[in-house]
Amino acid sequence: MRLALLMLLWVATTCTARAEDPEHHLDEIVVTATGTEHPIEDAPVPTQVIRREDIQATSSDNVQEVLDQVPDIYVRRNDQFRLGASTVRMQGADPNKVLILLNGRRFRGGIDGVVDLRNIPVNNVERIEIIRGPSSSLYGSDAMAGVINIITREGDETPTLGLTAAGGNFGRILASGSHGWRIGPVSYFLSASHDEYEIAKQYGAISEQFVGPASDAKQVHNDVFANAEIQASERNRVGLTLDYAPIREGPQSEKQNLTTGATWQFEADDLTGLGMGVSRYGFTRDNRLPGFEEDVDYTDWSGDTRFTRTFLQGFAGEQHLLSLGGLFRTQHLDSKGTRLVTESGLSLETGDVDEGLTQISPLLQDEILLGEDWSVVAGSSFDLIQNYGMNVSPRLSVSWRPLEQLRISAVVGRGFRAPDLLQLYDVDANNIVIVRDRITGYVILGNPDLEPETDLGENLQFEARPWAGSSFYLNLFNHDFRNLIDVTVACATSTMCVPGFVNPFPQLTGQIFRYENVGRAVTRGLDVTLGLEPLTLAGIESPHRLRIDLSYGYLYSKNLSGRPGEDGKELPFRPPNRFLPSLTYGYAELGSEAKFWAEYEDRTYTDLTNSPDFIAQSHWLFNMRLSQKLLPLLRLADVGPAAPSMFDGLAAFVEGTNVLDEEFGLTTPMGRVAGRAAFLAGVTYQM
Repeated sequence: MRLALLMLLWVATTCTARAEDPEHHLDEIVVTATGTEHPIEDAPVPTQVIRREDIQATSSDNVQEVLDQVPDIYVRRNDQFRLGASTVRMQGADPNKVLILLNGRRFRGGIDGVVDLRNIPVNNVERIEIIRGPSSSLYGSDAMAGVINIITREGDETPTLGLTAAGGNFGRILASGSHGWRIGPVSYFLSASHDEYEIAKQYGAISEQFVGPASDAKQVHNDVFANAEIQASERNRVGLTLDYAPIREGPQSEKQNLTTGATWQFEADDLTGLGMGVSRYGFTRDNRLPGFEEDVDYTDWSGDTRFTRTFLQGFAGEQHLLSLGGLFRTQHLDSKGTRLVTESGLSLETGDVDEGLTQISPLLQDEILLGEDWSVVAGSSFDLIQNYGMNVSPRLSVSWRPLEQLRISAVVGRGFRAPDLLQLYDVDANNIVIVRDRITGYVILGNPDLEPETDLGENLQFEARPWAGSSFYLNLFNHDFRNLIDVTVACATSTMCVPGFVNPFPQLTGQIFRYENVGRAVTRGLDVTLGLEPLTLAGIESPHRLRIDLSYGYLYSKNLSGRPGEDGKELPFRPPNRFLPSLTYGYAELGSEAKFWAEYEDRTYTDLTNSPDFIAQSHWLFNMRLSQKLLPLLRLADVGPAAPSMFDGLAAFVEGTNVLDEEFGLTTPMGRVAGRAAFLAGVTYQM
């Protein structure tokens, strides 16, 4: 806190005039923080925006590298239990406590709601909005630590065309295309991508699917996306979305994701609006790996409605924007069981799972404008979850602008996460094999008696732009998570079980695990970012563009579960200190752009008991991306056309991650922690 006060004093004493810098997009509209549209500079709840130009300068395939440059977001690239998936932690919280949205609605993920960042191709992303702190008051379950909203591109009056073709080491092949246009009242955007690579060559044998002759097998990610909007009348707008992603995870595992959605926006007048939306997410997975067989079908229907009314005069404020609405969500899981019989007739049958869960969440929110300098957002959802009664999730946000170029915001709220269907009902049999006349392996059981996880979180943020070409951001946060769900040992052997638990599979030689509410944890810390554009700061007009970003994140995390060997320990995969410098250079006349960025993380434990044998050591990782438009070079050499050409958007690029091939953890049978140096080179076309 002392550091925050010193930085605030520095900003307050140096800011003397508002910086008018078009590069900051001060008139950009954001929607995630309150569910209503606001210019980013006036958003009553702080919102971080990662814009399309920053995304394109960082990655050509998916958003994992983009999000990993945010100091309080930690991307675990090789999540062993999801076949190399890249998952995100935010402010020290697990991935299932960070809600990822697509245009304001839940993005496809696994059955437990965890999203693999590799499934978000960049060619259909317009911007990413990040909200920190509990957001269950607006989005319901899973939004405990924050929300990441992926805003997709839309058609414009000028037709657009984008193409990418690239290849790299580990047999990497990437191809993508996109097209958008607005024709009269209809706008649309279409995109498709194909990405394949030998993941086990990069990370090692991340599962038994990739051992022996299958070590060079490829994971294949495909995606088809369509977004359309119809302006039915001056005040009526209809939107349609489709996203289909078939994925081959390995030689014996495949899954398919299908998301469809529709929205309707109606403005009765300039002060009154009504919005409605419905979406369906479907997930199927077929795993034929012996001992780990799965046949899973999951559907998730969700709907929302919101009525908004602006009152220009009201109690305790100059203006009130009142929102009334609600969320509806119903889920269904259909999972086939495992059945084995030995020669002597000993059998194991786990049984099928056919269960559902329904949730209704009314919400109320008031955005209060108190003069030009103060704004307050107060709201709550009242979540009625099947078998759980009501969860009340209030949130209060206060924003103060003491100077034109300085804003201070505070957010406090309660978050919650309802147990997912896997944790409630699943019977997950793993490594089940017949050895002579025995059945070996282990089983993880769901627990229908679980209670929701909860969190009380606070965030304090400072945002400043003391001069044109500079920006400063500081966020301090604290979370107290309760009733955390974890897997516990119910039976160490077929006959040694915890008191009161009856082993449903005594014929199995192996352990029985069960989900339980056993955990409590606290996370607190800060993240600070300083952005500088030296040429703008010096008042130099130049075709050259230079930007320096310096980010630092500190995280304190502690396990307070009370479980022997774990209580009081540091939470795994949470580096206490991270430093993220980056340098971006562009030369407009030649169409050149280069970005170099690094990640420093000090040592962190990779297990709950903080064993000295499982430590990811302090390390640096270095990454880069170079892009060059081709026609300006040809014109410079007097071989290209002098006039503008349809090929002006043609460019070549090369990018690399972990370019010095650093490894900072143990190389285990389940794969490397960092992954080997990966390079990708190709061409893009933008019209």
